[in-house]
Amino acid sequence: MTQNRGSAIPTLQVRHAEGEGWRVAARWPDGHVEDIGAFKSEVEANEWIAKDFQTWLETRRNGEQPKLS
Repeated sequence: MTQNRGSAIPTLQVRHAEGEGWRVAARWPDGHVEDIGAFKSEVEANEWIAKDFQTWLETRRNGEQPKLS
């Protein structure tokens, strides 16, 4: 279940794991780290941050389960 973290904004980092592709790691101010998505490339992960992160964050704030596009 998605935890609502209010108006907090996480720090984002694109990470690569061999055999697992690319993920966006969101570190919340309370120290919790959440892995987001499974992207094919670093470019795709960065594009998601630029284009879709804000919508993802707003969806979480509304108490809904965010979906990746």
